[in-house]
Amino acid sequence: MYKNIGLKIKCLAMGICFFVSILDFLLGIGIIAGAYDGADIAIGILLMIIGPLITWVSSWVLYGFGELIDKTSAIERNTRKDDEVPAARPQMPTPDMGKSTVSRNY
Repeated sequence: MYKNIGLKIKCLAMGICFFVSILDFLLGIGIIAGAYDGADIAIGILLMIIGPLITWVSSWVLYGFGELIDKTSAIERNTRKDDEVPAARPQMPTPDMGKSTVSRNY
């Protein structure tokens, strides 16, 4: 239920945008169909044009929030992978490991 919540928020934003845009268009047709004067027709046409546009622009906020959660989750996953340090391997002896580079004058 709470897995991949960023994608679910983005899908919700797109679904709401689609649903409300269709609703605005249908309401505009309804206002035009029941119009008594030219003002009602103008309101219906404006609702059909501007309503979906405003809905689309306002859905960016919710979609952006979902994108932010997606990116933050990806950063967390990548950070956890970096925190898992593999066990240190013992070093193989090299020919110069026993030699001292400091001269000792006793």
